[in-house]
Amino acid sequence: MHYARKLKYGDVHFTKRTPWGETQKFLDSVKGTTERSCITWPYGKTAAGYGRLQTDGVELYAHRCSAEAQHGPAPKGYYAAHTCGEPSCVNPNHLYWATPAENSADKLKHGTAQRGEKHGQSLLTEGEVKIIFSLKGEVSQPKLADRFGVTQPTISDIHTGRTWGWLTG
Repeated sequence: MHYARKLKYGDVHFTKRTPWGETQKFLDSVKGTTERSCITWPYGKTAAGYGRLQTDGVELYAHRCSAEAQHGPAPKGYYAAHTCGEPSCVNPNHLYWATPAENSADKLKHGTAQRGEKHGQSLLTEGEVKIIFSLKGEVSQPKLADRFGVTQPTISDIHTGRTWGWLTG
């Protein structure tokens, strides 16, 4: 571990930890802002790009903390949603409390929903799905499954619109 730090950073004691209190200072600085453009979270982020921080050993989303500071606590079951569609934005003017359905609709609107090829476990491309759908009734589902390296239920789900429905419906 020391050797890796020495090679990467030139110092065996280097850590990428944010100084204590720095994240809270940043959140305090954006509260009540009149800034119209996105304010990007400069610290740790999730794989999806959402800002994250730790408080008392609990990991929190930065955009949710910013929304709570500006708009008060979230109603039960609500999410902090972005009007800008930028996951790392903590501008409280871009954040609002949304139901799960509203938040999902927002993700579709902004193109940030993890569906289709964007989904990490997707085995098919949009083009392949369109071909599979166009061959419905002409080629058997098991043959299509073999051809595209998926299971027969996957082909059935595409044909019925259960999955990839926005392309086939």
